[in-house]
Amino acid sequence: MLEVKELQNKKYDFLVLQGCGGSFEEWIIGITNMLKENNIVSDNFQFDEVYSFEYDGITNLAFALNSKDIDIGKLAIFRLKIRNKFGAMWLSDYIDNKLVKEIEI
Repeated sequence: MLEVKELQNKKYDFLVLQGCGGSFEEWIIGITNMLKENNIVSDNFQFDEVYSFEYDGITNLAFALNSKDIDIGKLAIFRLKIRNKFGAMWLSDYIDNKLVKEIEI
C-alpha cells in the first residue's frame, strides 16, 4: 500500500485498473491495443512505467500517464467507458477512495 501512495509523488498521474488477474504482460498489451484502437495513443506507443500492486486481495495495475503521446481528453472518456468492467480510476481517486478511508479508521 505504501508503494502505491508513493506513486502520487511523481509529476504525473496514473490510470489504475482493478482486478487484473493473469499475465501482467497480457494486460499491458491488451490495454495498449485498446488505447490504439480508440485513437488515444499512436500506433508505436508503449507504456514505459506500469506497476502491479495488491490491495484487499485484489491485483491492480497502475499505468503511467507520462507521455505527451496520450490524448488525455480521449483517455478520460475511455476511462469512464471501462470503469465498470475494469474498475478504472485515476491514481489520485484510487488513493482518496480506497486508501484514505483505511487510514482514517
